[in-house]
Amino acid sequence: MQFSTKNTKKVFMLTISAFILSSFSISAKAAEEPIKLEGYIDSYIAMDNDSNVMFDTSKDKKRATNNRGLNALGFRKNEFNLNMAQLSVSKNADWYRGRFTLAYGTTPLQSWTTEYLPIQEAYAGIKAYDNLWIDAGIFLTHIGVESLLPKNNHLSLLSLTTMYEPFYQSGVKISYKPVDQFEACLHVLNGLGIIEDNNNDKSLGWLLSYSPNASFNITDSGSIGNEEKAGDPATFLAFNNLNLSYQPIDPLSLKASVDIAMKSNAMSNLYYSGLLSGKYAINKNFALSLRGEMTNDDKKVLTVGTNGLGVTAGLEFKPTDNSYLRLEGRQLMLANNTENQVFKDAAGAASSSRLEGMLSMGVYF
Repeated sequence: MQFSTKNTKKVFMLTISAFILSSFSISAKAAEEPIKLEGYIDSYIAMDNDSNVMFDTSKDKKRATNNRGLNALGFRKNEFNLNMAQLSVSKNADWYRGRFTLAYGTTPLQSWTTEYLPIQEAYAGIKAYDNLWIDAGIFLTHIGVESLLPKNNHLSLLSLTTMYEPFYQSGVKISYKPVDQFEACLHVLNGLGIIEDNNNDKSLGWLLSYSPNASFNITDSGSIGNEEKAGDPATFLAFNNLNLSYQPIDPLSLKASVDIAMKSNAMSNLYYSGLLSGKYAINKNFALSLRGEMTNDDKKVLTVGTNGLGVTAGLEFKPTDNSYLRLEGRQLMLANNTENQVFKDAAGAASSSRLEGMLSMGVYF
């Protein structure tokens, strides 16, 4: 069929009109899904009975600090400070999504890759198919039952189990959620708990989550890959986390988590760690929390040989749904050997135990 110039112009005008109308339609739809803005501030003061003094190196001179080892939250003691102040912008539409979070405070200063401060999250995603999404960028970790954000946890002080899990990661995530009760994710990562790649290999991560009802969830997640620095002999590290969340009755929430890790050059050497925590709401304003934890890494798979137990108790006051005031105490009891005598008692002698406390306050919107 031949088209005259008049017909060609008509087709062109109809195409332009359709494009303009579709643009207005997309804009109208986007207007129904506005950009979401979120904020969160968590401040604290922490104390402990460890007389050990940590040092920073500044211009080749040692400078005493209030920094504390084995802590990501409540990292500095005897002073008022911020765990974190963060601001997030996110967008969720039918076929695309994204999130960008800036964060600052003693937690990211102590635990984050310096070159990427103050970025906590920065990723974009598209829907490749019905319920199948592909996201790429910088993410918070997909591993563990405790979050880096205190507001999501029973307690603000993190367990050693969580301390030795990754906090962040970068790469590509493919997620599929065919039904509300089940989700599966595959991650291709630069490595476990890193942003910039430290070698030419990539690590594979996974997450399988099942929630038969609103009261119960079981999740298995982990990562496997060569985590050695470029130039070192390749050694594959396998890390797996299994966790449960259960709310048997409305006031009571329970969480349990177990980590296991091993390296390919010594498959018989195991790192294992776990926690069990519960939170009981006395009423709508007050709640009590209790957590037990254990870590064993005699073979130095992930740590310098950290091995011990911990018990944490906390009282929470929530004046509103999006704010809290928490008072927490924790006793760490590490194995009595050289690797675990990282504290000092009042007399200055090496010690493997520490009693600590923290008062924290958080507000989020």
